[in-house]
Amino acid sequence: LSYQLSQTTIMKMVNILGLAVINTKVYVSVIAMLCYVYTIALANASQVIVGYLMGAKRQAEVTNRVWNSMLLAIAISVGLATFFYSTSDIVLSVFTKDPEILSLAHNILLVEIFLELGRAVNIVMVGCLQAAGDIRTPMLVGIFGMWLCAVPLSYLFGIYWGWGLVGIWVAMAADEILRGLLFVYRWYSGKWKNRRLIEA
Repeated sequence: LSYQLSQTTIMKMVNILGLAVINTKVYVSVIAMLCYVYTIALANASQVIVGYLMGAKRQAEVTNRVWNSMLLAIAISVGLATFFYSTSDIVLSVFTKDPEILSLAHNILLVEIFLELGRAVNIVMVGCLQAAGDIRTPMLVGIFGMWLCAVPLSYLFGIYWGWGLVGIWVAMAADEILRGLLFVYRWYSGKWKNRRLIEA
């Protein structure tokens, strides 16, 4: 719910910037979805495996599984984002021939590479932390990250400083990367080991 509300708020900022920017945002969002859909599938599979290993008291194997899944997710998401950035004019020509939109989308897709880096970490780590029994941390980090980082920085970069859609994408990338670092620290700290969904 918080994510959808924050995205709606950011979309209101995008609407201020004009029709070409709105269209660019829609097109790039479709491409972004292709970048992280595989990460979602990988995260779901990892969540099942982590839950199984935790239930079997095989904690020693959990961390390796999480790091491997995270690195694979990063490779896939960043690889696809880089591919779409390199071929942006060809890919986006399916949607439009407008040179303004093609130019803006090309710049956005450069930022998207860094955004996907953070998003891949987030998607995998949230699923694995939840499977390990650490439910509260992903929820709190997600909510506070969206409303203390993504939304205010979108306004600051995109509207106040006049960076437009590029600024909004930079803000969302910063939010994803920051939350990703917090989740990695949370897992590395080992505090999730004190959490349990069920007791033997």
